[in-house]
Amino acid sequence: MAARKKKVILDVDTGVDDAHAIILALTHPSVDVVAITCANGNLKIDDVVANTFRVLQTCKRFDVSVLKEVLLSRTLLGKVSPSDNYSAEVWKTPVDLSKLQSEHAAIALVRFANQFPGEITLVALAPLTNVAMALNLDPNFSEKLHDIIIMGGNIGARGRVSPCAEFNFFTDPEAAFIVLKSAARIRLLPYEVCLNHHLSWEFVEEWTGADNEISRFLQDSMETPIQTAKSESTIGFKSCDGYALAVFLDDSVVKESQKIYGTVELNGYFTRGQMVVDWYNAMKEKENICVILELNLKMIEELFRSMITRNKF
Repeated sequence: MAARKKKVILDVDTGVDDAHAIILALTHPSVDVVAITCANGNLKIDDVVANTFRVLQTCKRFDVSVLKEVLLSRTLLGKVSPSDNYSAEVWKTPVDLSKLQSEHAAIALVRFANQFPGEITLVALAPLTNVAMALNLDPNFSEKLHDIIIMGGNIGARGRVSPCAEFNFFTDPEAAFIVLKSAARIRLLPYEVCLNHHLSWEFVEEWTGADNEISRFLQDSMETPIQTAKSESTIGFKSCDGYALAVFLDDSVVKESQKIYGTVELNGYFTRGQMVVDWYNAMKEKENICVILELNLKMIEELFRSMITRNKF
């Protein structure tokens, strides 16, 4: 009897590392990708949708449902997000968008959770607007999931687009606040942890140099980020969203983690969007997240290598 596949929904703002996560999920034989929901973040929502379909086109997977955020280029409270700064990650390959579903992403998230109670892991790789909206539509939404894996937030006040906040939480802090406050069974991969884990340049050369369609896509989409990283003398290439998908695929990728209480600062002049981690239980709140602190990079490289070695398409 064949093993039952693990169901996953990916919530993305598809740039380079979201693409790694999508491809890894689509190519892994134990995974059933139920849907991909698109959120405004790295890119404007229409560019997110187009990039997502470009990845599906590369993998020849036209069966996967793709849905988009109802708020378009705005956050939960209606503020314009900073996506204009990331236009370099919009790829130019012609793409057919006719299979985009008309249903709103948050409504679909609730529907799928009801359809497959306890079976779906939601891997959230974008600002958490869609996830927060799903919780607002159904306060029991996360209880109907198997769990949620979030790539986002920070544990050491090391910022990306602000002095103290990681991009996904900074882009929609209210959404992040709602998700951490209301959702159950969260595993969270913080930005700083990703910064400490680099794919070696030797591996990246192998990964992007194979003679197949996926490897050529990786090479084309990563060309500019690789040039940037090498110009900054970085020791390797990081794929934050890809790492989060690896956590979903194999729990043993996580070498160290800690259950703790975390929330999000909404009002600070310098710290808005920063994840606040109560390391010493000063707030006397119940633990609500499992923070991932260290990853097995060799295992991740093997999982990433499987993208280009499995003859699935």
